[in-house]
Amino acid sequence: MSEEKQGIGCEVCNEAAGSDYRLYQDNEIVLFLSRKGVPGTIIAAPRRHYIILEQVPDEIFEKCFWMANRISSIMFETLKCKGTNIIINNGDGANQAEPHFCIYVIPRYENDGVSLSWAPQKVSRDALSNASHKIAKGLISIKPEKQIPEEAKQPIKEENNKQPVQKPGLTKDKPKEKEEKKDEPKESFPKELLRIP
Repeated sequence: MSEEKQGIGCEVCNEAAGSDYRLYQDNEIVLFLSRKGVPGTIIAAPRRHYIILEQVPDEIFEKCFWMANRISSIMFETLKCKGTNIIINNGDGANQAEPHFCIYVIPRYENDGVSLSWAPQKVSRDALSNASHKIAKGLISIKPEKQIPEEAKQPIKEENNKQPVQKPGLTKDKPKEKEEKKDEPKESFPKELLRIP
């Protein structure tokens, strides 16, 4: 599979090129409302035409997923959804609908009619062992491009017994004020992420 600057006839590339449903774009990624599925579903995708995840450069994947996470938080606040699904369908065997890598952020509500469940089968010890051996063998050849910072290798220390921040909708408690996150990427994203089409 080859990558092209823009895929001919690709719905994602067409949306990136110009759409009333586009909510955000920069030189690398685009966010737009899906015309299918649950109202409010947002697609985060690279602007360049990459067919599957394995073709997407790490920094663009990180940016797409960072934005998908932020969109999920925005959905809880603005759409008052009860949950979100963040999905990547990677390849034909995973029901990838478009030949363009995408992250779907789907707002979920009670009785919304969406079913993403399947009946998992119990896996035998032999099958687990076989899969584990093959994957571990493949992992040996991987060399991380980025070094893990020393502070990431240290055990996590609790500061002043702070409770972890939960997304609204996960508990019946009243949502807590969001704390400033210090681990956000250095890229500058607009404060007003969403525009009204």
